[in-house]
Amino acid sequence: LVERRYAKAGQAFRMSYSIYDDKVVFISSAKEAYGFVVQSKEFAELMLMQFELLWSNSKK
Repeated sequence: LVERRYAKAGQAFRMSYSIYDDKVVFISSAKEAYGFVVQSKEFAELMLMQFELLWSNSKK
């Protein structure tokens, strides 16, 4: 099961991130082509809270 939500018009994100346990992986646009990992339980929790806030305020 996949659920998608969309940002409001004009809110383009040029990077993406994924959260895995205590790691947050950031991936840039193809134009700049870089990525990095932050390993921190507190940071991963913060990013998860941010994701949940964005998710709850987005449209289905």
